[in-house]
Amino acid sequence: MRKFFTAQPRNPKATPENPPKKSRLENEAPSKPPENFLKAPGIRLDLEQAKKRRVTRLAEFELRKNDPAFMENIFEMYKREMLTRKEFGDTSVLKKHGLTNLRFADGFGDGEARLRAIAVPKDVMKSFQQGEKFYFRSGAKDPLVMCTANSTFTIQAGNASDALFAVAPLTISREDERAKDFKECEIRAPVDSRLHLAIPRGNFDWAAVRRLLREYELHHVDDEELTDISDDPNHQKRYSIRQLLRQLPISEGELRAFCKRLPIIDVDGKLVWMTPQYCAHLLDVLVDLFDEDTASEVNVSHCTFDALRAAFPAEVPDSGIQWLIEHTMDSGQDVFTVNEAKLVNNRLRYILPFTPIRMYDDLARIVDRILPAGVSFKKEYLIGVALTALHASGEEQLILLDKDELPDEHMARVRAMFDARSVWPADEVPVYLEDVFPDRQKMEEFIFDSLERGEDDKGRPIYGGVIDPDI
Repeated sequence: MRKFFTAQPRNPKATPENPPKKSRLENEAPSKPPENFLKAPGIRLDLEQAKKRRVTRLAEFELRKNDPAFMENIFEMYKREMLTRKEFGDTSVLKKHGLTNLRFADGFGDGEARLRAIAVPKDVMKSFQQGEKFYFRSGAKDPLVMCTANSTFTIQAGNASDALFAVAPLTISREDERAKDFKECEIRAPVDSRLHLAIPRGNFDWAAVRRLLREYELHHVDDEELTDISDDPNHQKRYSIRQLLRQLPISEGELRAFCKRLPIIDVDGKLVWMTPQYCAHLLDVLVDLFDEDTASEVNVSHCTFDALRAAFPAEVPDSGIQWLIEHTMDSGQDVFTVNEAKLVNNRLRYILPFTPIRMYDDLARIVDRILPAGVSFKKEYLIGVALTALHASGEEQLILLDKDELPDEHMARVRAMFDARSVWPADEVPVYLEDVFPDRQKMEEFIFDSLERGEDDKGRPIYGGVIDPDI
């Protein structure tokens, strides 16, 4: 309501020393006032009086803002003042200002009717207008967030310069040019003076999700037969997607994307985190099937879900077989082909931590034993599972660094990477970051802003450390 009460100071009396103000022409640049303009006693006194009048009016408005009759008089006065201007003689100006008859709804000003305004990005507003549902979520100690289907926004409070009101859609009859012909608009409720902003949230720390899901992991012990997951006494204690969403300030799309990149499957509506031993066992069975002559329908160049389902033990759930397909094969409609890089990478991820092999040459000599015929090992398949570095003996040693076990927070992840190895080839860094950056452009911007770039002795780009944000 401030714009209704903004007081303008009176012009000081014209004198030879203080001539009257001239009207500024449209193309005339505004002149800079003299330095001693505000020091003149008359102007200073007028400004002080204007401030006092404004404070008095605002105080009166604050006392009577819940009085519908008073507020209606204020709007009528403002409307009459606007309509006396000559510029309102044509419909184009009427359309620009959007004037209309205003009426306060019954119960206006009640405490329960007060609303809050949230400013959102244009694409979010478009989704809302198309009927997409938004959810407000918060953990026990987390701030309030707004979630769309695939994104999360933090809610930050700001200050609005004007009073805000929730009204019905404003309409004007373009054929009518006078106020008496304006259509009526109902003012339904006042809006909180704090304008809330929906800001896209940055990186989310998934440590709490990891902790909850790993509380009841799916284990496998060598030489023991698999058991039905539904018979596990802890299965009903595991979490579903809905249960996690009620506890965590994240969107459903983000949660599902997180589960998809990790050894997590859905069994009877519960999310099950598979241990490395269980994943290694599934891969053992898959490799054996590829090498068996009897399983002609399961080979590296041709494979179907139904063929795998028939070949795998009944205790392995369908979602476990689907996880194998997604992490070892190229996607297809019905027929799948082995993706060599994905198969080798995941085979090493779940075997290397349990072997004494720590030299690259030793791995290269024996790796063919754990791979099916027709699949070859290449050094670049190690990226995301292990690093190579020059040992004091002159040999290349292996440094185990599984990207799935690194922190999800961006700066914490790159610091952990440089703790493991001081210098990184430029092409290896994105492999360790792409999982926590859904947008590749944002990942590249983060790398540019956060990592020290250089070249090795062969002119190849490398990264040598993390840039301190405080410097």
